[in-house]
Amino acid sequence: MFRFFSYYSHKFANWAVLAGVVILFFIGMQVVYKSKALLGLAPAPTVRPATTAGPVTTPPPAGVSPAPVPATANTNSPLPVVPAGPTPAEIRATLQEARDRLVESGVHVDAALKSISAWKTEIPPLLKTEAGNNIAAREDLVVRLTKIVNEERTSEGELRYAAKRIGALRSQLGKRTTSSSPTPLTPREHDEIDGLYGSTRSADEEWSEALKDARAVKVLGDEGITPIQELTLEQKVEIEAAKQQLAESEERKRREEQRKAQEAEYQREQKRVAAEREREKERLAAKRKEEAEAAAEKRRLEEEALLERARSTEVQSALAIFLHKRDSQPRKAGPGSVNFRSTFDSAPMSLSALKGIGALEPTTEGLKWLARVGGSRKLSSPRWGVASQPGNRSEDDKKLLKEAQGFLREFGPILVKDG
Repeated sequence: MFRFFSYYSHKFANWAVLAGVVILFFIGMQVVYKSKALLGLAPAPTVRPATTAGPVTTPPPAGVSPAPVPATANTNSPLPVVPAGPTPAEIRATLQEARDRLVESGVHVDAALKSISAWKTEIPPLLKTEAGNNIAAREDLVVRLTKIVNEERTSEGELRYAAKRIGALRSQLGKRTTSSSPTPLTPREHDEIDGLYGSTRSADEEWSEALKDARAVKVLGDEGITPIQELTLEQKVEIEAAKQQLAESEERKRREEQRKAQEAEYQREQKRVAAEREREKERLAAKRKEEAEAAAEKRRLEEEALLERARSTEVQSALAIFLHKRDSQPRKAGPGSVNFRSTFDSAPMSLSALKGIGALEPTTEGLKWLARVGGSRKLSSPRWGVASQPGNRSEDDKKLLKEAQGFLREFGPILVKDG
């Protein structure tokens, strides 16, 4: 019995030792892996991105409206659509409207030509017929008919040419309307179609009214040869209609002449206003030019006076060390130090270089830099003998520095411009 328990105790101890070794091995591997990750020697574990969810909100207290949650931007929204040109269907519809307008124009042409044909048949023969003699017996009717005959109207030749253009355009538009890729109307075609419609409609109205008026004159001429008591009701109605036709025609013509006169007056007024506006524009331009020239002349005179002062002995003497031509220009070499850089050409001291150093600032520091430049031992003669520190300067030195800086600020630009 004892041997039995001893055997299995020994076995269990071996298995326990083995399990412990395995566990320690895995723990050691985990420690090594994490150490590498911390030191950047191992790749960081890939984390699957979580599904985007809306913001978590907590219920608001009672009686308080919930705050609006901003909508999540949609990054997959489509790009804005750029509007394209007219579709083939829209082009065909426009072409068909133009053809319909041409059809109306053709109707007006036919009606006008029909009125012209009736005019030729009825009016010229009045010169040789009894009806014409009846008109000749009344001076007022002669004047009326003469006025009607002499009125300006669209000629038959112009109407027939318009008919040809209408036919040609209708044919062209018809082919384009049935095309799978129709081309839209050009501005020139659009203008021509509108022009044909307006001119043919006016011609139709002109010839129709002229024929009615001439026929009314003929009716009134025939009225004089028949006693009033012998006129039938039909004749009386015809006579009254003729009188009304002429009266209405005169009124229409009067209104048309008035409209044309008003339009002409409007056009004249527009031209007058445009001309006045143009004159005012020219006047203002001339005034601005005169003011600019006066200002330029004033500046020129001021510059001449300034240059004359700058060339004076007083200024030239005070600025002698700066006006002297050298082959070097000043620059800052460090805190409180000035150096000179060599140049190819000999020239007076650069005003911009002095400004860059700060020597033209109207301050104590500016005067220090001016003294450092003008009194530098690196500067070839002539140069100043003034001290760079204010406490070491004499009254004459102070006066010299202030005067020189003032002259440089006042006359420096004009001297640079003068060369």
